[in-house]
Amino acid sequence: MAFNPETGDLVDADFIPADPINLSTPICSLIGPGGDNVLVSDQINDVVQQYDLLTGAYIGEFAPAGGLDNSIIDNIRGIIRSHNDTLLVTVGGGTNADSIAEFDTSGNYMGDFIANGSGGLGSPFDVLYTGTDYLVGGINSDAIHRYDTTGSYLDDLSSIDSFPEQITQASNGE
Repeated sequence: MAFNPETGDLVDADFIPADPINLSTPICSLIGPGGDNVLVSDQINDVVQQYDLLTGAYIGEFAPAGGLDNSIIDNIRGIIRSHNDTLLVTVGGGTNADSIAEFDTSGNYMGDFIANGSGGLGSPFDVLYTGTDYLVGGINSDAIHRYDTTGSYLDDLSSIDSFPEQITQASNGE
């Protein structure tokens, strides 16, 4: 669905229509590099899909470039554009589990921004850049972990009783 960012009014209830061929479990979307596409993480298909920003038409797989590669990303959920305009993708399963993978503006894998299990991270669900650091919710580590702009662990912002998922920052900075 597309919403007016000023009013929250629904603009298009079917902006990216049902797409069972390319989307199984879409979790997160954002405007991609260059501002002309929408990137959508798919938890089950294990890729970041790309759609046209103006029409919602399917363009293709964005990350990893070259298509599905479970040695890089598996059981993905949250995605965000970093302070350096790279794409950060949470990795909850597979051989690269418990990390935040990083991709360039063409979807090429650059390595892990946050290393596997850094700071006790377990099955990351979402990642948020606060303007000074990154917050990552770990559903198996039951915490909101803090990392600096190089991806190094700082500390835990907070423990969470069970299954922290989406993270957002309020207008007052909290």
